[in-house]
Amino acid sequence: MRTNLPFTSLLCAILSIALGCTLKDSPFGCLSGPCEAGEYFNTTTKFCQPCPEGTYQAADRHNCTYCRHCSKANVHNNEVVQSNCTRTTDAKIGCRKKYWRTVENQNPLHSEYSCWQCTKCKKGEKLLKRCTESENTECAPLETKSTAPKQSDESSTANSSARYMWYILLFISAIVCLAYFLRANERFT
Repeated sequence: MRTNLPFTSLLCAILSIALGCTLKDSPFGCLSGPCEAGEYFNTTTKFCQPCPEGTYQAADRHNCTYCRHCSKANVHNNEVVQSNCTRTTDAKIGCRKKYWRTVENQNPLHSEYSCWQCTKCKKGEKLLKRCTESENTECAPLETKSTAPKQSDESSTANSSARYMWYILLFISAIVCLAYFLRANERFT
C-alpha cells in the first residue's frame, strides 16, 4: 500500500530525527532502504530484485517496490532513441537529425515535447544560426551592397533632363556675361 506525499513527508520528517529517513526519487516518496539503483524491493521475498527488462530504477539506497517503465521513441513524432534504457537510467529520447524540439510541459518527472523540422533559409536570406537540438534555424534578409535605393528608369530620365536644363541655363548665362563684357569694352575704346 502506497501513501500520499504529504503523509509520507510528515512521517519522514518525524522519523528523520530518530532514523535518518530521507525521501528519494519519487513524488510518492521511496524511503531509504537496502536496494541499489537498478533494483526494487520485492515485498513477497523481502529482498531486492533486479528491475525487469524494459524498466529502470535510478534511486540508490531505497525501498521502492517498483521500477519505472523505460521511455520509448515515438516515430510518428520524429523521435529517436539517443541512448538506450538500462536498469539504472531511462532511455534518452531526442529528435531525428534536421529536427528540433519544443518543450510543452516542464514537469521534471516527465517532460513532453514535440519535434519540428528545421527551417531552411529561403532565397534572398542568409543563415544567422544553424538548427540545434533545442532551437530552430535563424535566417535574415541578405543585405544589399549599395545602401542608396536603386533609381527607376523614369526618375533617371527626369534627372538627366534637369541636368541638361542646368547646362543650357549656364551656357545662356555665360553668353549674356560675355556680351555684357564686350559691350562694356566698346565704351572705353
